[in-house]
Amino acid sequence: KINEEQASLLVKVHDRYAPEIQDPRRMSRLAWVMIRIGQAEKANALLDRAIAANPQQPAVRKELAGVLAAAGRRTDAITMILQDDTYRTLDIKEILDLTDLLSAEKKLDEAEKRLAAVVNERSEK
Repeated sequence: KINEEQASLLVKVHDRYAPEIQDPRRMSRLAWVMIRIGQAEKANALLDRAIAANPQQPAVRKELAGVLAAAGRRTDAITMILQDDTYRTLDIKEILDLTDLLSAEKKLDEAEKRLAAVVNERSEK
């Protein structure tokens, strides 16, 4: 648990270094910290920048999607995950997490399609 003194220090770190951060993974991680201490506005500004950076590495996109989901930005998280290069790297747990996001966004047909693909792929092995 982060106490008030620690939260205050973390906000100071954010205010000092956030403008300089260019790496989407670092933006995502600092956004996660801001979410944890109740600084949604600061988190969302970092997440907007991370999305705009359009990271191409699947691992970075998955991590960013997780933080987006934690920030309540499910649509952005889904978009981040569904890029072909990223989607192909998902394990079964991550696909289930994706279908949870899709279901929460009332995209039930898409969720069903993704689950059916997993079942068909597994049954063919």
